[in-house]
Amino acid sequence: MKIIFVMALVAGSVYGQSAAATTTAPAATSATTVRSKKTKVPTAPLTIPKTAVDQGDGSFRYVDPKGTAWIYRQTPFGVSRSLESTVSAQATGKTPFGQSKSQAAAIAAVTTAQASGKDSDDINAKVTAVAQGDTIEFSRPTPFGVTKWQKNKNDLTPDEQKIWERVQPKGSQQK
Repeated sequence: MKIIFVMALVAGSVYGQSAAATTTAPAATSATTVRSKKTKVPTAPLTIPKTAVDQGDGSFRYVDPKGTAWIYRQTPFGVSRSLESTVSAQATGKTPFGQSKSQAAAIAAVTTAQASGKDSDDINAKVTAVAQGDTIEFSRPTPFGVTKWQKNKNDLTPDEQKIWERVQPKGSQQK
């Protein structure tokens, strides 16, 4: 009895597999025929128009017949094209959500420096210098700790010379 039951079970599973194979085969062929009807015609690769004006930084500006200005760039992967307004927004640091934080910080730093009349010497404002015989030891605080270096008094760069003159007492200017 067990043998008959096992044989019936095997026969049913084999029959079920052959029926499933016949029903999925026509569906697969109809799907491939649908896909073949929807294939796109390959487009030509994007090229820089001959009437585009070279911007000097590797980009080209082109205005199409509809009046839309485009910026073309040659990249290692081919030519890329973007709207001119998108490119100018990237240059100003404006995003769809407002101005970027890094751009805002840079603008604030430049505005503050211009308002106070300070120049690039602000970088050296926190640098200290100590004379040790014929050498001067400079130290600058950084986010990663204090950076120290030594220079001979005769080999100072112009920035180091300004720092040395700034930290010396007014009456004892030595060189």
